Amino acid sequence: MLELKESSAEAVRGAGLSPGTADEALKLYEGTCTRCHKSYDPHAYTPQQWESWMTKMSRKAHLDKEQQDLLARYLGAVRATSPPENNR
Repeated sequence: MLELKESSAEAVRGAGLSPGTADEALKLYEGTCTRCHKSYDPHAYTPQQWESWMTKMSRKAHLDKEQQDLLARYLGAVRATSPPENNR
């Protein structure tokens, strides 16, 4: 599961997501994305690969524009943090 470290939580706030909005985004991620597949580390992909997957999976999951934007902001904030120790 995608875990938010303290630095990730700070990045999420820096992306303009309030704690409540970040919680909403995490619930969307857990309820939509991980319902069908395991959680993937966003640091494991190039920005272009990640963008491609986000576009493809947003359509497949039938996310509306608001949900896509929320999830993209949330995961973008997580991507902006340092990768977990085991991914370096």
